[in-house]
This record gives sequence, structure tokens and C-alpha cells, in this order.
Amino acid sequence: MTYNIVTKPRVTAASKQAVMIATQLCLNTVQGAFPFTQGPMNKPFVLTLRSNDQRSNAGAKSVTIDVQSYQNGGPVMFEYKSYEHDPIIGGFYHPDPEISLLALVAHEMAHHIQFAYCQPHMRETRPYIRLKPHGDKFKAIYRLLREKLVNVHDIEPTSRRHNEFKRWNGAWYPAHRMPRIVKVETPTPMPTPLPAIAHPAASSLFPALFHTQAPAPAELQLSLF
Repeated sequence: MTYNIVTKPRVTAASKQAVMIATQLCLNTVQGAFPFTQGPMNKPFVLTLRSNDQRSNAGAKSVTIDVQSYQNGGPVMFEYKSYEHDPIIGGFYHPDPEISLLALVAHEMAHHIQFAYCQPHMRETRPYIRLKPHGDKFKAIYRLLREKLVNVHDIEPTSRRHNEFKRWNGAWYPAHRMPRIVKVETPTPMPTPLPAIAHPAASSLFPALFHTQAPAPAELQLSLF
């Protein structure tokens, strides 16, 4: 396998490592499985990794994988309407985002293998015939990759139209699989007690204002004798 890796900003090292492993698994699985993959699969291509929340794509000389959903923990793999209900290559849910990433890489690598090894050269056919992007060749390759690499896990088939999806933290979730958000209640702080009022001494000039009744000064006391 000969390819150059181009890593765009915001792509983590873990994402890069996961995509490289998935790419190698796809090529190893397809090697020798079809008449057009009997020989060496060493056609060079550029593997580009980005995190822009855009569509991934692939061709004969390039494969682009957007890993933003994976980095946000996205557990859903959406597929195209024409085959989203297919029991093998349709959309699915799995709580581990690595399974969805593996399916995404398998999808794009199926495109790459289709155009790099199945697509006849324009000089070989008159008129030139271009394979359908999601035609029978693509589905045959993708079906093999899904059966061998992805569907061996406990995936839950799903589709956009039969389930309600909600977006949370940059990724899509089925409504019944939304992450639980635990609300941590902050205890209400106790009010600070007011400082106690210091009572004046019993010899105050205004003893009637306080609990302690002070005797009148000696010079003000009247004697009847």
C-alpha cells in the first residue's frame, strides 16, 4: 500500500491512528477477494484527514475522511437512501464511535477500490463507461467490508426516516439513545448569620432599653429621711 497522509487542523493523533488502521484492514480484506484484486494493490493515493463536519469522499487517487463525528463520540452511521434499509450495508447505531468510523472508512475505501481497480481506463472502452458511484461494483466491495469488519459487532440497524434523531455535542444520536445528562445540583449556601449585638454594660445611661435594669446613680437617689 502506497499513500501519503495529509492531516488538517483539529485532527487528533488518536483519530489519525484509527483511520490508518481501518484503511489497512480494508485493503487486507479485499486483497484477493475479487478478480480485480488478485494482483498487488499498490496504486498510490492521498489519504486526507480533516475535522470540518463535511462529507467524506474518495476517488481513484484520493480518499478524504472527516473525523469530526468520531471525535465527538458520534455512534450513528448514515447511509444513502437507495440502500439505507439494506440489512448488511444500511445505516446503523453502535455505542462505540470506532465502529462508525470503521464503517465510514470502509465506505470510502470501497469507492477508492472501485475507481482505482474496477474502473476501465478511458482508452480501453469506446464510448467511455464510468461506473456508478453507488452501483453494483461499489455495493459488492462495501458489502464484503461490512460483513467482515463492521457487522460482526452488535450493531443496531437504523435509518434517518424511521427514527427521530437529535444532534448533541456535534454528533447525531437516535432519540431513544441520547446520552443521559446528569444535572448536578449545587447545594444552596446557608445564609451568613448577622453578628450578635453586644449589650452595653449595666451602668448604661439608658438601662430601660436593655434587659438588665441598672440602679440609678447614687447622686440622683432621694432620701425621705
